[in-house]
Amino acid sequence: MMILIKYICQKLNPKIIEILPEEVGVFYFHDENGNVIYLDKTKNIREHIFTFFSKKPLEKHKQQLYAETCDISFELTGNELIASLLETTEIKKKAPRYNRPIANAFINMVCFLKPIKMDFKNY
Repeated sequence: MMILIKYICQKLNPKIIEILPEEVGVFYFHDENGNVIYLDKTKNIREHIFTFFSKKPLEKHKQQLYAETCDISFELTGNELIASLLETTEIKKKAPRYNRPIANAFINMVCFLKPIKMDFKNY
């Protein structure tokens, strides 16, 4: 996939972009001090970040985020459920300044260990 990245912090090492995986996970943007300033979950880390930096940001907070991003890291999760849980946990723990705070987040996901028959006709 070839997507042109135009709008990215000059301090960001271009080799980081080359190693981004096309897998499910959570990515982290870091400032020059190594602090996490933004994080997000995605189905495809590489595509999401390429898309993120391919257009000029219009909002002031995004312009600041672009300018302050000096490093990118990621954690592969294997599936979207784990990515969503990790994202929520990390936002609560790290409180990145460009993420909205999560107050008592409730995730509407269920994991069934045994197959069950559910009748949704009455709902």
